[in-house]
Amino acid sequence: MDSFASRLSDLRKQRDLSQKEAAQALGVSQALLSHYENGIRECGLDFIAKAAKFYGVTCDYLLCASNSKYGFFETLDFRNELEDDSVLTNATIYRAAGALREALGNTNEDFVRQTLVLYSICIYRVFLFAVSKGRAPANWIKVGCALDFEMYLNAVDSLLLLILDVPAKKINLKYDFEQGVPECLKTVIDAAHDALADRVDLLSDIMTKRFFKDSEDYKKTGK
Repeated sequence: MDSFASRLSDLRKQRDLSQKEAAQALGVSQALLSHYENGIRECGLDFIAKAAKFYGVTCDYLLCASNSKYGFFETLDFRNELEDDSVLTNATIYRAAGALREALGNTNEDFVRQTLVLYSICIYRVFLFAVSKGRAPANWIKVGCALDFEMYLNAVDSLLLLILDVPAKKINLKYDFEQGVPECLKTVIDAAHDALADRVDLLSDIMTKRFFKDSEDYKKTGK
């Protein structure tokens, strides 16, 4: 039967951490952590909150008030299949994202960070699509990106290897400075920018070198 002690111990083992390593990260002695994991002593609320944050789970999961490590069971309830799950809708995407997060389990910090960046880039590209269609204000993008939006969009597409219906003609960007960017979207946009910034410059260099190489090959072969 699950208990706070067993879940605390299992989470540590899933992360491949020794009691000493976990104790240092949680700010307690190894002996005290051992007592917590073996149910010998009860911990305070501060430790529960710190452990939940460190292992990336909810306090409810640690306290056995929920079987959902990340809180998606209750909010999305994807354990029970819906008839609409076979149809691609916003709700289906949200449910799939939640199901995937639960299925990934208690992973290490690097993997979690990489996953979040991938999600950010995917959502960011959808946002760029909305900007190109005039459905979202262009001032939500950082100024440097908006100056040559089409070139930036092409660079992002090349990086992501995505195919979207973006018109080849000049895009008329919509600006609405009265409408502030939602904080959650701003967080995603900033994460995507950070992930793409260096790679856009790298892609530009690669494309430039390839262009000059192709030009030289054409001069030599006429093809």
